[in-house]
Amino acid sequence: SSHASGSAFPIGDTIVTLTATDNQGNNNTGTLTITVVASPTASPTKGPSSSPSSSPTNSPTASPSSSPTKEPSSSPTTSPTASPSLMPSISTAPSGQPSENPSASHWPTSQPSSEPSGGSPSMNPSESSLPSVQPSENPSASHWPTSLPSESPSISSAPSSLPSSAPSSQPSENPSSPLPSAFPSKSPSKLPTTSPSSLPSLQPSIVEQIITTAGSLSVNVDICAFDSERLTAFSEAAIDSVKQVTDCTVESPCNAQLANVCGESSALQSSSRMLQTSTFQLDYAITQTFTCEVGSCDSSSDSATLESLIASIVDPLESALSSDEFLSILSVNILNTGSFSANITACLAVWGMVREPELEVTPISSGLFFPDWGGNSETCLQGQAPTYMELDPESWLYDTLEGCCERYYSGWNKNRCINVRGSGLWYVSHLLEKCVTDCEEGQGATCGGLANPFSDNLFADPRSCCLAELGWRFIEFCEADSLLTSCYTGTGKYYRGDTAGKAVCVRDCDPEVTGDTTCGGLVEDTYVVFHDTAEECCSIE
Repeated sequence: SSHASGSAFPIGDTIVTLTATDNQGNNNTGTLTITVVASPTASPTKGPSSSPSSSPTNSPTASPSSSPTKEPSSSPTTSPTASPSLMPSISTAPSGQPSENPSASHWPTSQPSSEPSGGSPSMNPSESSLPSVQPSENPSASHWPTSLPSESPSISSAPSSLPSSAPSSQPSENPSSPLPSAFPSKSPSKLPTTSPSSLPSLQPSIVEQIITTAGSLSVNVDICAFDSERLTAFSEAAIDSVKQVTDCTVESPCNAQLANVCGESSALQSSSRMLQTSTFQLDYAITQTFTCEVGSCDSSSDSATLESLIASIVDPLESALSSDEFLSILSVNILNTGSFSANITACLAVWGMVREPELEVTPISSGLFFPDWGGNSETCLQGQAPTYMELDPESWLYDTLEGCCERYYSGWNKNRCINVRGSGLWYVSHLLEKCVTDCEEGQGATCGGLANPFSDNLFADPRSCCLAELGWRFIEFCEADSLLTSCYTGTGKYYRGDTAGKAVCVRDCDPEVTGDTTCGGLVEDTYVVFHDTAEECCSIE
């Protein structure tokens, strides 16, 4: 048989196959159909059906199911029940139209109505976490604060529990406490108090003083004609020399950078008054920073720190430029770049100057700048200005030296006004018949003292000065004489020897340097005529 004895059959038709075999081994197979008809149970199932029936039953149960179906019927009833459901459905969204017979419930809806009712306010208003789309014409009186501040705030004797995000426009006449607030306002008051508080701030402000010392350098080689690679190498060798002289390294509290190379601003964008009009080949700036003891940076400790830091930069730089120290360091650094041969340093000469330091925070005790009409300094001073200037500060007093010099010493004396200790540029000394640098006496062998602002013209280099002011002198000799260099060996040409105390033609060279007896000494003046050969000189002269 295809089904074992005692098998249960499902509702509906089932085909059963049977096979019979006799003692001789003969067999025959036959089939029969078993039909099972369902009959209603005496009690309903315990759980609901996963899906409703396609049509309603003709004999509904006497009582509703305690576990309704999970999905609605595809053929709902056309008329409501006579009594409300004991378990109404719960919806998270309001109906599209209001009910003609709303239920009486003390629970508010989860979403407010987009069209609130007009007329008088509800005697039992709902409590909603969301405001209505339109404000009520008759708002309720509530003890809950609104999300927006009132245009007419209430007067309370107790402070709020949270600080205000912005300070009040006017200070309180009766402050809440003599102690500072634990939650200070994010921005300062527009009307600060006229007297300091009795207690110091728990978080005092930090004021940092920044000192900027600018300086400039030039050499007797036209580095501005170099290609970009060699110019960069030379510039880096120069700023490295400045760092070595001032001990301004990574570990020290100062920073030295190039500001200008051949008239082109480098990475450092300085606002220094002197770096914008420089006639030097290289400009640099050294910055130092320290934290002031007081906000005005003019305590005795601040003043001492300021003077010490300035001296640590200015003194070694001026000393190195006045001697051969800076030239020696620069020559080594140039050769170490690997971009130049030793010839460039053989007759190299360097000059420069260090300018007055500038301060980020001007100490109150220093005062503003005013023109020194009563003295002979020919510049602007800081300190106690004359009474008539203090009575009209807008006309006489300036925050910066540059502003005061531009106003009262522009033109003929601006250089002297800004550069109190000299500009480091060149001017002619007719007494010495060569060009000298504009600096205080004693600042190097080429220094000729401070230039006269009325009569002395200033030049970027000695060669330009010689061409403009000493035209009767040979330019190469004048330049070498001004730079105090022994590298100039003359033209080697012949000239009449009686100017050198000899009765024959001699050569333009130094016999003490060359040891050549045909040398008659270096020719200084242009009135001496040169000849290419001794025969030519003898036949003409």
